Amino acid sequence: MFMIPSVTSPLNDQQVGPPSAPSGIFARLLIFCVGAMCLLGLMMVFLLQKPDFYRERVSEKSGFTDEQSRRFLTKVAGLRAAVERTGTWEAVILDDEANAWLAIDLEKNHRLLLPKGLSRPRVKFEKRHIALGCTVGAGPFSSVVSMNVRVELIQVDQMRIQVESARIGAFPMPRGAASKWIEESLTKVGMVCEARNMDGTIVLFVRLPSGRTGKDLVIHVESLHIDTGEILFEGNTT
Repeated sequence: MFMIPSVTSPLNDQQVGPPSAPSGIFARLLIFCVGAMCLLGLMMVFLLQKPDFYRERVSEKSGFTDEQSRRFLTKVAGLRAAVERTGTWEAVILDDEANAWLAIDLEKNHRLLLPKGLSRPRVKFEKRHIALGCTVGAGPFSSVVSMNVRVELIQVDQMRIQVESARIGAFPMPRGAASKWIEESLTKVGMVCEARNMDGTIVLFVRLPSGRTGKDLVIHVESLHIDTGEILFEGNTT
């Protein structure tokens, strides 16, 4: 009897082993690149977010007019004239008027008043609060820095200021850094600031200088009332 010898195919002797080292490195590099791109995209989404109040006030539909801007200038000029005369005075500024001036007159005629790299500042008045926003940078790499600040006049010529939130895009910023910026800005215009740490929160106590007019009259701010959409100043000159 003839026996048929078994024939083993060369393919049967080959075993599937782990991928070669170059293939593994390429796979890990690809995963890293995809992850980095996703993270970068997510960061850009957060950086490009704008607070609702700011988005509404920089939109083309905001509807700010030259008349509102002129009304703001007229009120400021009237207030300046009033404080230079003996007696009481007051002024009411609407945030629409302030934003109209920021959007129209500031943009056209006074852009050098803004620090380099900042543009399109906007404000919103709420009860005892002022929301501030400004664009940082330009083009696709711009973002919005915003803060919500509590402002109260605690006695004649003295304010209490507390930054309740600060953000760049949707990312929180240190409130201490925002408070420091406000302190430096107010000091530059002649106000005396004292920063106190109260339960882990920086609170600024700001003394308004008792201004003197050219007629040697003394100016005092007696009331500062901030409500939805408006801010009211009251005081007297003696």
